Amino acid sequence: MLVLALLVFSTAGTIHFQTPLLGQIGAEFRAGPAATGWIATLTFAGFFAGTLFLVPLGDRVDKRRLIIGQTGGLIVALLAMAAAPTLPLAAAASFMIGVCCGLSQHVVPLWPQNSPRQANAGASSARCFPACSPACCSRA
Repeated sequence: MLVLALLVFSTAGTIHFQTPLLGQIGAEFRAGPAATGWIATLTFAGFFAGTLFLVPLGDRVDKRRLIIGQTGGLIVALLAMAAAPTLPLAAAASFMIGVCCGLSQHVVPLWPQNSPRQANAGASSARCFPACSPACCSRA
């Protein structure tokens, strides 16, 4: 359960990590604020696209496979963003980061399934809520 919680927090935060760095990213690529702002915009657009298209797959495909695939995709996208030689490539990588960060939507439903108290999934969900509530309430 601790691994699942760490996975959710580390991947969910990834869509926010580039925001304080946008000024430095713009300086690196010699781009203005409007052009650099597309990185954050495309990251959140990717998160929306991933939520819209990949989360429903969790009902048809094994969630564990989706989690592993999205984690691998996230690693590749983060490496691509780090090595991007141009701003458009960095923006494309940020879109893929957003798409892959939706994997927490697959992890949270696994929590009750892997609970030691299989008969009382409500209790495991109640244990999950305090762990996830800082992520939900931090952007209020």
